[in-house]
Amino acid sequence: MTERQKTTALVGLVFCLLSSVFLFQGYRYYTAHIEDVIAVTEDKFNTVIHSVQNLSFTPYSNRIKNLLLTSPRLITAFAERDRELLYQRALPKFNALKRENLLFQVMHFHLPEGKSFLRMHAPDFHGDDLTTIRPIVDIVHKEKVAHTGFEIGRYGPFYRIVHPVFHQEQYVGAIEFGIKTQQLLDVIKSNIDAPVTSYFREDLLQKATHFQSNKWLSFGDFCLLTHEQDIFSDLPDSLQLSDDAQRLIIGNRTFTLHLHPQFVNFQNKPIGGIVVLQDITEMLSQKHGFLWKSSLFILVLLVVAFMALYLGFGNIMRSLENSVARLTDAEKNAYRAKREWERTVDATPDLVSILDKNFNIIRTNKSLPEMLGVSMQEILGSPCYHIYCNKEEPPESCPYRSLLRDKKTCRNEIYYEKLQYYFDVIVSPIFDEEGIFIGAVHISRNITERKLLEQEVDESQHYLTAILEASANTAIVATDTDLQVKYCNRETENLFGLPLDTIMGCSVLDIHDRLGDGPSLRMHEAMEQVKRYGYYQFFIQRNECLLDAQISRINLQDSDGSDGMLLLARDVTKQKQMEKKLLQAEKLEAVGLLAGGVAHDLNNMLSGVIGYSELMLLNLQQDSDLRGPLSRILKSAKRAAAVVADLLTLARGTAKNKEIVSLNDLIREYLDMPDFIRLNAEHPNIDIHVELATECWDCHFSSTHIAKILMNLIINAIEAIDGNGKVNISTRNQSRRPQGAGDSVQGSKFVVLEVMDTGPGITDESLQHIFEPYYSTKKMGRSGSGLGLAVVWNAVKEHSGLVTVDSSSNGTVFTVYLPACDEKITREKKDNEGNSLDNLKGSGTILVVDDDKVLRHIASEILSTLGYTVHTMKSGE
Repeated sequence: MTERQKTTALVGLVFCLLSSVFLFQGYRYYTAHIEDVIAVTEDKFNTVIHSVQNLSFTPYSNRIKNLLLTSPRLITAFAERDRELLYQRALPKFNALKRENLLFQVMHFHLPEGKSFLRMHAPDFHGDDLTTIRPIVDIVHKEKVAHTGFEIGRYGPFYRIVHPVFHQEQYVGAIEFGIKTQQLLDVIKSNIDAPVTSYFREDLLQKATHFQSNKWLSFGDFCLLTHEQDIFSDLPDSLQLSDDAQRLIIGNRTFTLHLHPQFVNFQNKPIGGIVVLQDITEMLSQKHGFLWKSSLFILVLLVVAFMALYLGFGNIMRSLENSVARLTDAEKNAYRAKREWERTVDATPDLVSILDKNFNIIRTNKSLPEMLGVSMQEILGSPCYHIYCNKEEPPESCPYRSLLRDKKTCRNEIYYEKLQYYFDVIVSPIFDEEGIFIGAVHISRNITERKLLEQEVDESQHYLTAILEASANTAIVATDTDLQVKYCNRETENLFGLPLDTIMGCSVLDIHDRLGDGPSLRMHEAMEQVKRYGYYQFFIQRNECLLDAQISRINLQDSDGSDGMLLLARDVTKQKQMEKKLLQAEKLEAVGLLAGGVAHDLNNMLSGVIGYSELMLLNLQQDSDLRGPLSRILKSAKRAAAVVADLLTLARGTAKNKEIVSLNDLIREYLDMPDFIRLNAEHPNIDIHVELATECWDCHFSSTHIAKILMNLIINAIEAIDGNGKVNISTRNQSRRPQGAGDSVQGSKFVVLEVMDTGPGITDESLQHIFEPYYSTKKMGRSGSGLGLAVVWNAVKEHSGLVTVDSSSNGTVFTVYLPACDEKITREKKDNEGNSLDNLKGSGTILVVDDDKVLRHIASEILSTLGYTVHTMKSGE
């Protein structure tokens, strides 16, 4: 073989090796390029689909919560089952949501039994049973928690958000938002230059009896909706909607099938998705053309190579230039793929910018100039703090300042005054191939709606806290599941007598023990009652303060069990005191009713005894032996009549004929009466001291009953002393209301009567019953019927006054407050001289009418004795 042949063979062998490497690298390049373009397109499709879903579907979970949080009147109308009122209150919300999102179609209110209550989109259609048709609504009724997901109903596929509705902690039904899925494709088509359609499970699509669709095709368990696109009608029957990245040949075109199973139901199970066909015919044609052209070119080049050995290398250089041109075309294809990615970034609503080390914006997506209403040229090259914040230097809240210092991703929530929006700003560093910092990616997401909702929640929280803090006379304590205190209002410190810093974080069992109301074992029993019945009510005694406490469970909507306990403790000390007073009044009233009936009959009987005794004494001689026994009978009968009079006082109240008198005059009159002189003589070792106000105000009352008050108090004071002692009787004027005076005590000026003794005092047990009828601690044989203090209490009450008792081992003080008046005294002293027997005698005819025969007879005898002619009748007729 000649050298020329060897050289030719060697050149041919080297050229073939190089050609093989070139073909292999070209094949790899086009294959990788096609895969990259498919991957970039897949990312673009995902970005657009997720962006549309995040903007048109996902936010409405928060919207429905916000609607329930800010519309208590709407919830009230729903709870009251007022369909017309509910429609009027929900209509502005419904129209606002439809204007905001063209996909929004349905606002639906459901009753707990599964029936439709109100369709805002079809208000005349209601009352149908949706139990078997709408599983997502049925599960919300059962679990009473919110659910979201895609669902196929009678009108086709919808994205549904169903939220439970509570009114005063009672479940009243559910509210549903429905967003039409079909229109989602129109939004996606406007952002994707490729055939797009949807597919769903065939068994679910059969329920769409009212769904208007031109045509759908069955592929296995799924149905693909053509949406009047002929290209989908030509799909091969072998198509599998469960296999992504399939290559299909339709007509003379080749497509890559992109499956996006976006539609999942409330159980997170896929029910359908989106199908996108990416046309890769041109790229495959370029790949095949490259292989054919390259093979032909190599063959020609091989021939030329051999000729080049003879003719030169000029033709080889031209071939290399052609190869470079093809590589340039490949770079252009890669650049087009890059532009596709940039368009994808432009499709996102977030503000995406690339900054250099000097805060200047060197690249941004179209969302920023659209929001600002300026051109892209005005933004590029300008500092970010000037564009976003309208400032001459970076503000303190700028996260890029922190990034320049730490070279780490920074995040912050910023309010841009220029844009009048809240943004969640994320700034991430950019490094070159050698790890040198060259700039940052600045992403701003508009969170204004979320911030406004948070502000509304904060305002509601502050309002609730203010209400709890303003709760007077009631302690409010909330705990976690371990019974540790997480919240207590200011009133807790006052009622429990414990500082707030010692209550927070402390167990309610420890607090209960510190209050001294029994061991924590009782609280454990209370906890068991709460778990069983939901609440437990008991009393806490702290010193003189009585607290009415109740423990109940705290359950949040998204919790299956108890999230803690709520303790409410209300000060009922005054209430219990009023209940005791009311009970005492009821006792007196009951006894009075009984006493009234008995006293009436006794009064009639005693009238006979007294009348016959007086009649007999009138007819007896002065030296008769019967005068002594009859006088004693008459005296005993009059004492019994005084007891009956006290009973009648309890039964009928005090006399109505009140007059203006001086309390000092009544005291002086009583001290001059024979009864008091006798009582004083029987107790010679007791010193009675009287201190009367010099200018005591007058009172408007019944002098007879006030005299009884004075008499009973003085008698009790004297008889309470065993041996030597002292009784002090005093009066004074008071221009202020007494402590503990209730609504029954009238006036602001009072005359005060005070009777004090130095006896052994009244025991605490007896002190609670001293004003009850027939309750007496006196020894057998001592005076008193047990009605004295009951008459005192009743008479003071009838005169709108107040009686108090203060007793200790050193003695007892009874204080009576009687309302004073400014009128002059009208009471005149009685002239007893005019009541002598001689003055009572006379002549004339008298008619006596009484239903009691004995009383008629007594009256007739006495009047006849006095000289009158008497006729008696038993009735008025």
